[in-house]
Amino acid sequence: MRSLIIALAVLLVATGGWFITWRSMMAADVATIQASIKHRYDTIKAVSPHTTFKADDVYATGFPFSFRVAVHRPTLTQIWGGETYAISFEKLELARANDSRFKVLLPQTFDSMYAKDGAAPEQYRVSLNEVPQAWLEGTNVALTKYGVLLPRKLVLDVSLNGQTKKIGFDFPLALPVSAEIPLDASRPLQLFVGMLREAMVFSKP
Repeated sequence: MRSLIIALAVLLVATGGWFITWRSMMAADVATIQASIKHRYDTIKAVSPHTTFKADDVYATGFPFSFRVAVHRPTLTQIWGGETYAISFEKLELARANDSRFKVLLPQTFDSMYAKDGAAPEQYRVSLNEVPQAWLEGTNVALTKYGVLLPRKLVLDVSLNGQTKKIGFDFPLALPVSAEIPLDASRPLQLFVGMLREAMVFSKP
């Protein structure tokens, strides 16, 4: 019994020590992601004051043997002229690939919303048939470039009020896209939400 207690005590001490070390190793990556979110918020606000990018929380995840940064509920929102557009992920995870790049682990489902004053909001749920590969690049001050490898066939299962439709895209090959993160996110946001509305609200069965 005494040997068991000693073994448990040693295990707890070792686990606690490794957790402290792990947290310390993750601190710089967490700080980079936090700084990047703030940078993106400030940049978007400067160009489009009615558009907001925020996240509820940023924290290290993957203990004990993985090293990732989780971003809880990142959300891009625009409120303008009585209309609201939004896209939101429950959680993103990022893993450092090298000194300047983070691999982005995208979820298979995410949410989008359109609302107009005086009308019920349209709450969309979008599921992907295949999760694209994605990454962010930059410095410890801010991540300013993005990249994504789109699959040859990308299908969005879009749900609204219990109804589901598919929006499909066929590419001649897996399509890599890499560019600076746009300063004005309002137009891409409106186009994406508008595409969902065209498929679910305006198009006839």
